Amino acid sequence: MSLPLFIEVQSTLLNLAFIESSYVEDTTLYVAVRDEVHEFEYEDEERALRGLVALRELLASRSLLIGSVK
Repeated sequence: MSLPLFIEVQSTLLNLAFIESSYVEDTTLYVAVRDEVHEFEYEDEERALRGLVALRELLASRSLLIGSVK
């Protein structure tokens, strides 16, 4: 049995298996998880983009049981 892999984005746990897409618009990171879109606000666009990069790195590695995106 395999364990589900989760990441934490600003105190919200997201299941890696169900993340369909993610992008940044202005200072907001949007993450589509199945039929929901989560919005994560950042202080500026640079920090939102760093959050997106961190999210994509965790998705690509899928080696962490729990990761965190600040």
